[in-house]
Amino acid sequence: MALHYLLDGYNITNKINLFQGSSLQKSREKLISYIRIKKPQGRNQVTIVFDGKKEVLDYPIDASPVDVVFTHSISADECIIKMIEKSDNPKLVIAVSDDREIQERARLAGAKAVWVKDFFKPKRKRKREENEELSFDELQEIKKELIKRNEI
Repeated sequence: MALHYLLDGYNITNKINLFQGSSLQKSREKLISYIRIKKPQGRNQVTIVFDGKKEVLDYPIDASPVDVVFTHSISADECIIKMIEKSDNPKLVIAVSDDREIQERARLAGAKAVWVKDFFKPKRKRKREENEELSFDELQEIKKELIKRNEI
């Protein structure tokens, strides 16, 4: 069962300097690109929720597999809580925000909540299963290292 991360978009872009840009659009693009490339959510589903304003409602985005939601008449906070409440299994939902109200309401609705810094904290690599195969990229890295050490 995969988890579903709900990210409070502007809360994150305002908390982490890496995502601050010259405009709201640049900040959004930086966050979305980071999530797509670095995958702090792992293989889990992720939805980034932004407060919607008229000038950004039609924001074109091809961020698959990242879902991006712009709220219309409600706040991103309310949208996140509604998404949790509508979830078939709130225990598999994790809200990512430094907003204490989102944290509390998410937990009351049966979901988990994590602080922004904890979500973006580098994950420790898990111990490889004994029979698990290496990926092509991992094999290439090993080959480069062996060449560097003059072992092949």
